[in-house]
Amino acid sequence: MDSNPLQSPAYRDAFDQYDQLLFGHVTMRDISLIKDYLPQPIPDDTMSLMIATVINGRPITDVISVPAPIQCALLIRWGRNQKGLTQAQLAEQLDMTQSQIAKIESVANGVTAEVMGKLAKALDVTFTITANDPVLSKTNPKKGRYNFWS
Repeated sequence: MDSNPLQSPAYRDAFDQYDQLLFGHVTMRDISLIKDYLPQPIPDDTMSLMIATVINGRPITDVISVPAPIQCALLIRWGRNQKGLTQAQLAEQLDMTQSQIAKIESVANGVTAEVMGKLAKALDVTFTITANDPVLSKTNPKKGRYNFWS
């Protein structure tokens, strides 16, 4: 794209192909969750790594470091999609509500270790939280919500 003038047909074609590659594999929802915790704009090499990881059937969290609540949200959505489950179907399996799953996936609510364990087992995912993980502050600077994780 960079070698073509901005308004040229070649640039637009390259841009369209990039969008198809990116959003055919990495959702805008996932990007919006991680954008506050990665450099702005997200570097091309990081974006390429994210795309390649998802194309290869692995979650984005394999290649990026984000705070635990975001890791949890990304892994739950990825695992749920891998299993072909809707939020409602997953919620029913776990005796939860669809709204609870949606809030966990959007980092609107915190989640207990017990619920994380149930989710991990149902979706065959592994949550790895270490002392070196990035930390969310008490409020999300973009949304002003209280974060129940810290």
